[in-house]
Amino acid sequence: MWWDQCLRLLAGGVAVSGQTPTGPAVVVANHCSHADTAVLSAVLGRRAPVLVVAGGDYWRGWRGWLAREAVGILPVARERGYAALQEAAAEHLQAGGVVVIFPEGTRSVDGEVGRFRSGAARLAAATGVGLVPVGLRGTRELFGKGRRLPRLVAPLTVPLTARIGATVTLDPVDDPTEVSEHLRQRVRELSRADWLEDRPSATWEWAQTRLAGSRGVAFTFAWAFAEGLAFPAVAELGVLPVALAHGRRAVPAVAAAVAGSVSGVAANWVLARAGVRVPWPLTTPRMRAAARTALREDVRTALHGQRWNGIPVKVYARSAGELGVPLRRLLPAVAVARGSRIVPIGVVMIGVGALTHRRMRVAYGAALTVSGVGWAVGVERVVRRWKQDR
Repeated sequence: MWWDQCLRLLAGGVAVSGQTPTGPAVVVANHCSHADTAVLSAVLGRRAPVLVVAGGDYWRGWRGWLAREAVGILPVARERGYAALQEAAAEHLQAGGVVVIFPEGTRSVDGEVGRFRSGAARLAAATGVGLVPVGLRGTRELFGKGRRLPRLVAPLTVPLTARIGATVTLDPVDDPTEVSEHLRQRVRELSRADWLEDRPSATWEWAQTRLAGSRGVAFTFAWAFAEGLAFPAVAELGVLPVALAHGRRAVPAVAAAVAGSVSGVAANWVLARAGVRVPWPLTTPRMRAAARTALREDVRTALHGQRWNGIPVKVYARSAGELGVPLRRLLPAVAVARGSRIVPIGVVMIGVGALTHRRMRVAYGAALTVSGVGWAVGVERVVRRWKQDR
C-alpha cells in the first residue's frame, strides 16, 4: 500500500473507475511512463498481490535488484519471448496474484496506444485466467519517456486516473492475435480523456470527509499549536488543505489557527519558565540572538517584526520565557501579530479554494504538493540568509 500513499502525497492520488480484480488475472494497460507501474501497483495492490512484467534489457544490474526487491517488477528477457513470460508469471497466477503486462512492449511518446503483442492473451489462455484491460491517464504528463525526474505540477492539468474495464474470458479456440487487437481497442477507449472531466482525485475525496467541519478546525488548531512549540512548518501551511478543500466553510479553521498559534506560544513560554527547552529546528544562532534583542527592547514591536522577518514564532516564545517576559505582555502582542498575518493569508486561501473549486477537485493533491515544495524552498533560503554574517 505504500505506492498508494506515495502517489497521494506526490500527485493527489489515483482516481479509479471500474471493478478491481480480486483473484488471479492478467491485466493489460497502455504504457506511457515508468509511473504506470506505480499507479497499477497502487490500484490493483489493494485487493491482490501484483507482479509487473518488464523488459529485462532495461532492468539490469542495480536497476534489476531495485525492480525485484522494492518495486514489484519482474524483468523478463525479451530475446526468450513468450517462454520467458510464461515461466516467470505462471507461478504468481497460480498463487492467486495479478500479473500486469504492457503489451506495447515500450513506452509511448505521444500517448497513442500502439500495437499489442499477443503474449498476454496467450498467457491468460494457458493459465485459464481472465484478461482485464485498464486505461491510464496522467502518467505521461507526470513522468513521460525522456524525463529524468517527475513533473510534479503535471497533475494540476491532467490528474492520475485508472479506468478498469470488464474482464475478457478466453476460449481455447480464440486467436491470440485477434484477442490482442480487441484488447488494444478496449484500452484505447478506456484511456480516452472525455470521461475524465471533473473526476475528483483520491486526495480531494479524503479531504472532503477528513478535513470537514470540526475535524478541519481541530487540524488547523493542532498544526498551529505545534508550530508555536517546535514544529518547523508555518501555521498557514496547515490552513491551506482545509481552505482549498472547503472554501468559505474554512473560516472557523482560520480562527482556530490563530488560537492554536497563541496557545502554542503560551505552552512554550510555560515550559521555558520551568526550565524545559523545547527543540527549535530550522533556526540559527543569529535568529535567536535577534529575537532576544528585540524582546528586550519592546515586546509588541518584536512580535510585529516577527511576522515577516523569517524568524519562527517558537523562537520568540521560548526566548520570552527564558528572559522572564510577563505572559500578560507577551500574549496580546502574539495574538495581534499572529492574527494580522494568519487571517489575511487564510482569507486569500479561502478565496482561491472557492474560485477554483471545480478545478481543485482534480488538482487538489498536486496543488498541496507544489505549495509544500515552494514552502521548503522558501525555508531553505530564509535559513541560509540568517546564517550569513552581516
